[in-house]
Amino acid sequence: MVQLKRIGVGSALKVGAILYGLTFAIFGFIGLAFQGLFLGLLSSGFGNGTSTLRGSGAALFGTGIVGLCIFYAVGLVFSVVAGGIFGAVYAILYNLVAGWVGGLELDLRRVQAPADTLPPIQQ
Repeated sequence: MVQLKRIGVGSALKVGAILYGLTFAIFGFIGLAFQGLFLGLLSSGFGNGTSTLRGSGAALFGTGIVGLCIFYAVGLVFSVVAGGIFGAVYAILYNLVAGWVGGLELDLRRVQAPADTLPPIQQ
């Protein structure tokens, strides 16, 4: 058994920022696509000739898409910053709790790697 006593705050900040950013990039894009489809359906109703807002469907769709892209970019930046902050905070809290009760116990085993891979780990 090996015990994880401490997590580096800087490395947790980097990992948290990247994980949160990737998560938002993937799921935010899926949400952006659905919102774009919904906005397209909504704006197509304005151009049917019976509305007093005839011809404004394209303007609504264009403005909405620009707004969604801006929201996606701002959300991505916010997600990266928040992920870094949360990663650092969790590392600080883990280090504090691990000092009180001990760290996580890990059961590690050495696996024989093929000869053409990375050099062995030095201890």
